[in-house]
This record gives sequence, C-alpha cells and structure tokens, in this order.
Amino acid sequence: YHDVDYRLGLAAALGNLAIVYHRMGNLETAVEYGQQALEHERAIGHVRGEAEGLSMMGMLYQDLGDLSQAIAFHQAALDMSQKAGYRLGMALDMSNLGAVLRKSGEFQRALDMQNQALATITPLHNPDLQGVILYGRAATHEALGHLHQARADYEAALAHVEWLRGTLAEESHRISMLDADRLGIYRRLARLYHRSFQDTLATFELVERARTRVLLEQLGTATLHPPAGASASDLLRESKLLARLQELHVALRQEEMQLEKRAALVGALAKVRAGLNELWNGLAEDAPDYVVLRRGDPTTYAQIRTLLRPLLSEQPLGIIVE
Repeated sequence: YHDVDYRLGLAAALGNLAIVYHRMGNLETAVEYGQQALEHERAIGHVRGEAEGLSMMGMLYQDLGDLSQAIAFHQAALDMSQKAGYRLGMALDMSNLGAVLRKSGEFQRALDMQNQALATITPLHNPDLQGVILYGRAATHEALGHLHQARADYEAALAHVEWLRGTLAEESHRISMLDADRLGIYRRLARLYHRSFQDTLATFELVERARTRVLLEQLGTATLHPPAGASASDLLRESKLLARLQELHVALRQEEMQLEKRAALVGALAKVRAGLNELWNGLAEDAPDYVVLRRGDPTTYAQIRTLLRPLLSEQPLGIIVE
C-alpha cells in the first residue's frame, strides 16, 4: 500500500510539473513529465488516473501540432474512461477528440463524436462542460457550412456561460468567469452574425453585451448600497438564498455523484433561483437599478455605466463610470 500511495503522489507531482511547463510554453519538457506521470499511473493499475494522463498527453501533442498523436492519445483516454465507467471523463474525452478531429479536417467524424459527448453529458447536469461541448460542436457545424446549426449551438453555449455566472453567489467568484475561452464564444458568434447572416444589429448588440459582461467582471468586488425599499428581513433572505445558491453550485461541480442526487441538486437550485426571482420582483418597483444589476440584466455598456453611478458605495480603483 505504501508503494501505491507513493507512486500515486509521484504521478500527481509529475502531472503538475507537466502542467506548469505547459503554461510556461515549454511543451517538450511538459510531454516528458506527462509521460512519466502516465507510466506511474499505468504501473499501479490506476485506471481513471491513466485515463486523465492520456487525455493530458493528447492536449500536449495537440498544442505541439502533432494531431495524429493527439488523436491516438484522446482515443486511448476515451477507451480507458469507458473501461472505468467514468462518464464525465468519457464526455470530456469525446469533446477533446472531436476538437482534434475538426482541426485535422475530419469534420463529420468530429461532429459524430461531439454529438455523442453531448448525449453523454446531458444526463449528468453539468452545464459547464455542456457549454464547452456545444461551443466545439458549433465550430464544427460552422466548418461544415451548417450555419443555422452553428448559430444555435453558439447561442446555447453562451446561455450556459451566462447561466453559470448567475449561479455564483459571491461576486469575487465571478471575476475570472469570463476567461479567454468563454469570451471566444462572443467573438465567434459576433463574427457569424456579421459575415454569414449580415445581421448588423445582432452583431452590435452581442458586442455590447460582451463589453458589459467584462465590465461586470472588473466590478466584481464593488459594493452596492442596499436598496432603500428593502426591509432587513428581505436582505437577510437574499443573503441566505445567495449563500445556498453558492453551496449548490459547488456541490454540482463534484464529479462522483449518483444521477438521482445530481437531479435533486438541480431541482433545489431551480427552487433557490425561483426564490431569488420572487424576492427581486418584490424589490423591482422601489429599487429597479439594484435588481437589474443583481440579475445581470443590463445588455449595453451605456446601461451598466448609468446604473452604477448611484449604486456604487465607492468607485473601484481604475474604473471610470463618468
């Protein structure tokens, strides 16, 4: 047992080194450490760890531009995840494999794989990964010339991103929500609106929406004055509901969970959101600006800038709202 624990720890350390070197741009060294980590996982028969190691190797070879090796590793990872009965890993491996197949020009195979990934992840109620898969499938549809399907998938992926942000109760957790990959959905959809549908209004509205979302991220730690029309009990209820929202969101990110339990958590999340909406509906007449900011409703940069002036208790450093 000691040897197994030691090698598991060693594999984890080697895998972390591979990640660090990858982020530094030293891909060859990252591959060396990733391969060593994989060998330790394989030697002790840690099937799920081996699947994750194979997946990491696939991503490293993809970044190196060796797509045939990347495909081989992602396929091996998928086979291993299936052997382990690891459904979340299967969906992720299918998504990764679909992305590499698309880059290699095998668009129909990529689409088939992404359809399987979506069918696998949907019952697991994991909107984060579901959004990633929809984004990848949208790019494949676009490459195949299926423009309406691409538009629908980009819009669905974006809805997942914006819904996920709403489940983060604490603003400090939202600051890094819109990373480069998620902002890429806005960019690709705006390009599709403009180039393929010649829809100038939709393009402009989406760009404004993205700009607003980025500003909301920058203002993530800003304190809002409590609305004048809100009672102490309303504010206490809001605080409790937001805290519960965060608890449920964290719980749903756990990988190992029975489908019945995950479905129950999704149902509980819907009830909490309904409670918040009921509360905010009651505040909307007396404090409309507070409510739209809490909900993230503003869709244009001008709207968010106007709403912030009276509500910020103090202007955040580096943010100009005049």
